[in-house]
Amino acid sequence: MDAATQILLQLAGIHSLRDEVRAALNGKGTKPKPQTLAQLLPAQRIRKGWELKRICERSNLSRSQVSGLEDGTHTEPGLRTIQALAYGYALPFHLVLLAAMQTQGSAPGAQPVSPEEMVKRRGDRNPDPQVWGRAHRCE
Repeated sequence: MDAATQILLQLAGIHSLRDEVRAALNGKGTKPKPQTLAQLLPAQRIRKGWELKRICERSNLSRSQVSGLEDGTHTEPGLRTIQALAYGYALPFHLVLLAAMQTQGSAPGAQPVSPEEMVKRRGDRNPDPQVWGRAHRCE
């Protein structure tokens, strides 16, 4: 087991998610089709007929954060955010975790994303990485 996997499992243990993360890493269960958060989240929301506001309320995440994850401009959610997304979209945790790993280029078979590509995806909205995490709660 490499150092990154050990750190991920330690973080998951802190948040009471160790078993779910270990199962996702070991590939137990059905093999989901690899997709990014920007592919998974909007498709699930539309399939369920939910509005973005409902996802924000269920997940307790800001509207800008959820929309950024849906449109692919926010590409590095933390473990708690992934857990909140799973609850907000009523999806199994491991599916959202794998989609987040695919988005970040760390899932098996994922294509790495360069910093230049990440800035290009964000456009001219907020090129400063320190501003990316700031958001307001859904109202």
